[in-house]
Amino acid sequence: MKRLLLFFALSVFTCVHAQKYNLTPKKMAKHERKVRKSMKRHNILWDYDTVFNAGVPYCIVYEVKHPGNPNYDYSVRSLSGQELIYVHFKETTFPPPFQTNPDAANSSIIGRYMYYFTDTKTTVRGPSLQQIYEEVVNYNLIENGNEINPAGEAAFIKRFGGKHGQHVEK
Repeated sequence: MKRLLLFFALSVFTCVHAQKYNLTPKKMAKHERKVRKSMKRHNILWDYDTVFNAGVPYCIVYEVKHPGNPNYDYSVRSLSGQELIYVHFKETTFPPPFQTNPDAANSSIIGRYMYYFTDTKTTVRGPSLQQIYEEVVNYNLIENGNEINPAGEAAFIKRFGGKHGQHVEK
């Protein structure tokens, strides 16, 4: 029964994506193979804006492009489209050791993602420049595809630190 329900949900979800992206039958078959492989291998897949965890739709992740900036921000949304987390790329320049001039030729530029949780208005410096969709699943940040998992968010904040009330520029 669970498999039948999962197959039905996956079929409906896939049909909705096919309409949005105008997928050809060949592309649709390729997408369905990827989802089945994700289910079989119990891995994470991001295909056509949807993140699948072990073949089950987990959340939606959109890339947000900014003109003149090669780095993307990401909008992590519920399966119904509500934004739950905004992930902003931020570069920080560090002067070389024992120098106070940040414009020195040997300065280091380090990029990190900042996670802004819309429910608690908390900003957290992300763990690294890993794949955003993998971080969201690995830290169990979404619950039932519709809302932030409070336990996952609390563990993420505890692990990486967070500041309340800091809004990330979009």
